[in-house]
Amino acid sequence: MFNIIFNAVWVGALAGLFGGMVRFGWTKTLPPRSQMATQNGPIMAFLQQLGLTKKEAQKSLTVAGDQSVPFIALSVYYVYSMLMAIFFVLAANFDGRLTYGLGTMFGFILWIAVDIFLLPAFKTIPFFWHRSVYELVVEMVGYLIFGWAIYLVALGLPISGVYL
Repeated sequence: MFNIIFNAVWVGALAGLFGGMVRFGWTKTLPPRSQMATQNGPIMAFLQQLGLTKKEAQKSLTVAGDQSVPFIALSVYYVYSMLMAIFFVLAANFDGRLTYGLGTMFGFILWIAVDIFLLPAFKTIPFFWHRSVYELVVEMVGYLIFGWAIYLVALGLPISGVYL
């Protein structure tokens, strides 16, 4: 039992990091929100709901000479991705149905739970009927790709216990 949990945690963390990068790249390719809305997006709103000021939430590091990287927001994003992937790998060890659709079903359920219900319930983002179809589709596909990416990492590391 300890081995299952230990392996699920490190494989899930690695899968979450990879899946987070894939999803981040997807939303940079097809931004779900306008530039202005992205600067004040869900992560920034969430951090402010936790009590951080806007200035604190937007703290950045300068890399490659002149590029600003919002490290607090990105840290929250990647911790969330890793926690969801750890949950996926742990749960898939006990119920293989979670891997249906090669992880995309997990991504879809996560999108429904987080993006459609939880974040709007906490007033972090508007309810889906106040958002464009484009934004909803881009976010949904991002979550589908996220689920698939973490499945691929877990499948590629047989020690994870996630199999076809």
